[in-house]
Amino acid sequence: MARLVWHTTDAVGRTLPLGTESAEVVGVVSDIRYRSVSEPYPPLVYRPLAQSNGHRFIIHARIRGGGETLAAMDAAARSVDPRILVDSAVMLDRRLDEIRQPERLGQWLGAAGGIAQFSLALMALWALVAYSVARRTREIGVRVALGATERGVVMLLVRPAAILIAAGSVLGTAVGVVAAIALQSNFIGLAPIQPAAGIPAMAIMALTAIAAAGVPALRAARVDPNVALRTE
Repeated sequence: MARLVWHTTDAVGRTLPLGTESAEVVGVVSDIRYRSVSEPYPPLVYRPLAQSNGHRFIIHARIRGGGETLAAMDAAARSVDPRILVDSAVMLDRRLDEIRQPERLGQWLGAAGGIAQFSLALMALWALVAYSVARRTREIGVRVALGATERGVVMLLVRPAAILIAAGSVLGTAVGVVAAIALQSNFIGLAPIQPAAGIPAMAIMALTAIAAAGVPALRAARVDPNVALRTE
């Protein structure tokens, strides 16, 4: 609030207009999030309870123990003023869990959507590479008939898939880093960029592509050349 109004944190002694009233600043505290642990820091003003019109307030206390201590806090508040009613008392850890629950739900939904998309990408990759290899069955038959080894045929068909995955991984990582930089400049609280986090996904896709090419290639390399040559 001090930076917003006076563009400095040296605000002690200044007068702050509050609607039709004004108040003198007697201290400046650190920035704090008020409603959510992930929201931007909002401008806040703390006023003495006797000078405010509100009838609700929150007490933060460092305690030892559980329910018995909370009951003791209730009794202590009533000893100050019998009209004080403690209508809710929760541990901070529980309150933080309640606040973070919507964010965690969103994270789980995002993770589930990412897994579904990744699975579809793997299925499409498998189908594309397997179909490409299957179309070369006649070529494989000719190569085998001319003396090509089983290992040579498999490497011949797996190599293009490996190159495709390597190129796609490099390009995808570059695009992802650029997109992450753009998002960080527009959203607050995003985690730092970690290109290494995509290594497991790239490894899984590479293994899928190699298997999609290797399985039909190995099968075709073991087929009798006469049968392979008659394949449509």
